Amino acid sequence: MQSGYPADFVFRIGVQTINGVSNRFGGQLMQRTADPDFYDLLRALNTIQQSDGLGMRVKPKDGNTAVVMFYRTTNGTELSQELAIVQRILRVSLVDGELDVVFGSMPQNDRDLNSKRIFAFTMLLFSLTETGGDQRAPIVTVPTN
Repeated sequence: MQSGYPADFVFRIGVQTINGVSNRFGGQLMQRTADPDFYDLLRALNTIQQSDGLGMRVKPKDGNTAVVMFYRTTNGTELSQELAIVQRILRVSLVDGELDVVFGSMPQNDRDLNSKRIFAFTMLLFSLTETGGDQRAPIVTVPTN
């Protein structure tokens, strides 16, 4: 999302469940439809993102570093309705306009293991896209014969 990919695109591909709200997943035999709130969440996140009010950053926290998703009002755009939708669906409050993105596969306070697993996978995808400086990416050759 920080690179400009739409929030709904990233969440549809990389999120199975977030705070108990499920995306559509599974094959033909075990297909599960998404919770209606999941699509409402995506619409709200897209609106916030299109107003340049959504991003992610790494910041120091408690002697470590933490990843946070942040929200802000920009260019006089009023996003209170969309932010209220995000807070209602995810059952969170935005402290200083931020949500902590927790990395790990073990539940903290015994809550929402599925979301933490999906965020761990998302963080893996983010790390694969980082260039890390002047290092060149490996070259993949695809035969065309």
